[in-house]
Amino acid sequence: MIKPSVPLISVLPFLALAAVCVACAQLAGQPGSPATASVPRPVPATSSSPTATPTVLSQSGEPCVIVVRTPPPSAPTAVVGGLVRQVDPHIEVCASATMATVGGTLTVRARVLDVGLPDCQVLLQDEGTSNAVVLVDIRYDNKVKSQADASQVLSFVSGDGCGDELVATLRGRRAGRTQLSVAANGEVDYGASGSILWSGKSEPLAITVTE
Repeated sequence: MIKPSVPLISVLPFLALAAVCVACAQLAGQPGSPATASVPRPVPATSSSPTATPTVLSQSGEPCVIVVRTPPPSAPTAVVGGLVRQVDPHIEVCASATMATVGGTLTVRARVLDVGLPDCQVLLQDEGTSNAVVLVDIRYDNKVKSQADASQVLSFVSGDGCGDELVATLRGRRAGRTQLSVAANGEVDYGASGSILWSGKSEPLAITVTE
C-alpha cells in the first residue's frame, strides 16, 4: 500500500471549500436568485480641436450643433477674476436644416464668443448677387434695430437675442440658393490690458429653398 505524500487531513478543508463553491454555483442558477452582470461603462466621447456643443432647437425638433473651435496657441491671454484664459473673439453658427421649402421655416442659431454686448446681423447673399445684405439687425438687449425684405430666397419671421447667442426663424420665400452668415460687433475685454471694439462674421452656410 502506497501512502499518500500529503496527509488526508490537510486536504479536507480544500475539499469542503470546493463543495461550497459548487453549491453556490448551483444556487445561482435557481429562479429568484440574484444575478449580477458586468456592465461595461460607457466611454465618454472625446474630441480634439474643435469641441462640439450640441443644442436641440425646439422650433424644428432637429439637432443643431454649434462647434466651438479651440483657441489657437497664438491667441492673446487675459487675466479675468484672477484666472488667465485665452481670448478668441469669433462667431459660430448652425441651422436646423440647410434645405427648406417655400413657406417652410428653418431656425438659425449663432453664438458670439468673447465679445461683450454684441449687436448681431443676419446676412444673406442670394445666388447671382455680388454682396451680402442685412436681413435683420438685433441688439444685445433683444431689440430689433432694423429688418428688410432683402432676400428673394428667405424672409425673417422672428428672432431672440443677441446677448452671446442669437436664435432666428426664417421662412422660404422663393426657390433658390443663398449664403447665410451672422455678423456681430461689440467689445472684447482683455482684462488689465483694457478692451477694444471688435467686429466680424461667421463662416457662411449654404441654404437651398425648393418648391
